[in-house]
Amino acid sequence: MPDRRHVVVRADASPEIGLGHVMRSLALADELEAAGLSVTICGTGVPPELTTARRTVAPSHIDDAAPIVDLSPDLVVVDGYHITDEFFAVLDHLGIACAVIDDNGDTNAHRPIAVINHNPHADVAMYRHLRSRPRLLLGVEFALVRREFLDVAQDAPDRRTGSVLVAFGGSDPCRLTGPVATRLASEGLEVRVAIGAAHPEQSSLTAQLAERTGISVIEPHDYVRELAGAGAAVLGAGSSLLEAACLRTPTVAVVVADNQRRLAAAARDHSM
Repeated sequence: MPDRRHVVVRADASPEIGLGHVMRSLALADELEAAGLSVTICGTGVPPELTTARRTVAPSHIDDAAPIVDLSPDLVVVDGYHITDEFFAVLDHLGIACAVIDDNGDTNAHRPIAVINHNPHADVAMYRHLRSRPRLLLGVEFALVRREFLDVAQDAPDRRTGSVLVAFGGSDPCRLTGPVATRLASEGLEVRVAIGAAHPEQSSLTAQLAERTGISVIEPHDYVRELAGAGAAVLGAGSSLLEAACLRTPTVAVVVADNQRRLAAAARDHSM
């Protein structure tokens, strides 16, 4: 019996870039494995608790393709605009097929065979410069949302009127969680807060918010159902916005990085 096809997914996390690239890459990895493929995660800063049941390798730096080459992949999927030309040049030179997850046409890939852009503003024109004429998987029908969101969406809890869930991703690089939660609580709202696994001040922020009236910090494993049941949510305008749309949770999206502006504008102007 032949070995299963092997896919390596390349994505990084850090307090500066957050966990978004990794989380949506893991959603893709789950679906690839469900389809019978073998998947390895290659990245830096990935919390080990997210990949306990999956093989992982760590590159020495962002352009280090050696760990991937050593795995003899049938396909490499890359998520991250910081991955430079040099990395993709190595894959091209060795004839290793590559696909990318992208948001705004910013990928440095030379000849990808496929592009996934799950944003509502995704457009063919973003990728006309790619000479490889890749297969384009564009729009929210290709949203990289974890299966647990889809499951909860089928059996969502009742909404808690007057409650707001505050979450600014895995690391909250702009440190908005505390100020936003405190202000909302001062308006008499019931505020629930999700603090990401990569937040550098996770323990101190949790203790600080626990002392505030009207604010409670939720457990990470409760996040999906809390988002589904919230009367509204205040979220960073990244992949979390697509997750909230999946659960039909009314959301105030806060742009915390320039690459989120087009997604936030498209979500505002078009029903998802």
